[in-house]
Amino acid sequence: MVRKKYFAIRWKSGKVEIEHDIWDNVREKVEGVSGITYKSFNDYEAALEWTRQEPIPYRKVGDPLQKDKLYLFVDGSYSPNIKVAGWGWVAVINDVNIGFDYGTVKNKDLLSSRNIAGELQATIEAAKWYHSHLYPKYLKPIIVHDYAGIGNWALGYWDTHKPVSNAYKEQMFEYDGYFKFEKISGHTGDRWNEYADQLASLGCKSEKISD
Repeated sequence: MVRKKYFAIRWKSGKVEIEHDIWDNVREKVEGVSGITYKSFNDYEAALEWTRQEPIPYRKVGDPLQKDKLYLFVDGSYSPNIKVAGWGWVAVINDVNIGFDYGTVKNKDLLSSRNIAGELQATIEAAKWYHSHLYPKYLKPIIVHDYAGIGNWALGYWDTHKPVSNAYKEQMFEYDGYFKFEKISGHTGDRWNEYADQLASLGCKSEKISD
């Protein structure tokens, strides 16, 4: 008999819900739905605590950047022709590019996740750069991402089941509490998200390799 669990669900609108059911029933409601996050728990209190955590805000195209706030826009790409994932990030203060980088992921254990491997590596590389260059001058920089897993795995909102998410969560644990996260829709014309995407595409051709 399949055991029921408590599934905490959060919608983009801010609505939260806890369902006590088996995964196959909950899957029909949540899997593949845009703007939704969820996590399973063995007890109700743990699920309730998760719903009380601050949700990751969504950034709309055209939303102003906070004055004197450091933003790290990250993105990933994948080239099926050469079977590599690229990563790219750009650091922005007051709408000015103050730093950027890009590179290639060739870890075979991660490449099955295609561009997700690049998305996560971009975040790790941006975190490393921030920690070595600007901390603690600009506290709580905001990582802006178009792949939901970046914030949800780093904050523990999503369970990790694959090598790529496990490796990401382990590396980001070192920076626990350093960053805030914002979700943005990709390919919608946001200047810095598009720039990070271009860098990630360059990363697929880069000689820099991230293991």
